Formats: sequence, structure tokens, C-alpha cells
Amino acid sequence: MKEYIKMLLRESLTDDELLKEIFRQLKETDGKKLDLISKGITSLPESIGNHTKLLSLSLADNKLKGLPESIGALTDLRKLFLGRNKLQSLPESIGYLTELKSLNLEHNKLESLPDSIANLTNLEELVLTGNPISDEEMKRIKYELLPNTKFRFIKKDY
Repeated sequence: MKEYIKMLLRESLTDDELLKEIFRQLKETDGKKLDLISKGITSLPESIGNHTKLLSLSLADNKLKGLPESIGALTDLRKLFLGRNKLQSLPESIGYLTELKSLNLEHNKLESLPDSIANLTNLEELVLTGNPISDEEMKRIKYELLPNTKFRFIKKDY
């Protein structure tokens, strides 16, 4: 337990520590929930897509610049929290997450979303606050791609 607390107090996890933390949490939640908030993570392994039982994935407040295409294999996912990272784009495979109900992308560096986001027909909430998305792109997302989704978007001056 002492080592685990020390690990959490450091700014970021090594690759080995990240994998151990992933396996520990998956074991404790029967593979359904993974909470890696504020772990200093800069990238996710492609193997994240192997955890197809995941219902909730929290990766907020890290240093992610991108996501692996394998994220699209998490087809049972209901909640995806990616706020407060450094994401500049999302992979097209995000559109395979058709069971997703909540997607939090606040405070990243996203200027647009992939067209495949339109496949998220069960999406109830999309949070885009704090991204440099133009008014034109926001209208495209809201009215063309996701007309039935509740949005939270507060434009921030950049």
C-alpha cells in the first residue's frame, strides 16, 4: 500500500507502473471501469483496445496529445472522460463507440471533430468547453453531426 501511495504522489507514471495500475483497476472492477485521472500519461498503448468490457474510461487531466485507433474497439463504452489533456484531434475510430452516452473533451486543443462522430447516436452529452473550435465548426457539429446531443460549450478567447 505504501508503494501505491508513493506512485500516486509522483507527477507521472512510468510505462510499467501505468500497465500495473491498469491491470489492478481492471481486476477490481471486473474490467468495466478504468480511472487514470492526473497520472501524467502522455500516450496510451494500442492494447487499450483489448479491454472491450470497459463501460467507463477516465483519462482527464493528463498530457495526452492523441489516442490510438484501437480506442474504437471499446464498443461497450458508455462514458469517456478526456478533458484537460492536449488532444489536437480524435481518431476516426471514435465513431465506433456507438454505445457512448457521455463524452467530455473540455480544455484540449481540438479545432474540429471527425465526421465519424455522427455515428454516436446514443450520445446524450458532449462537453467541448475550452477548445479553439470556430463558430462555423461548432454549428457543423451541433446541427449536422450530432443534432440530438446536449452540448456544453463556452467559447474561450484564444
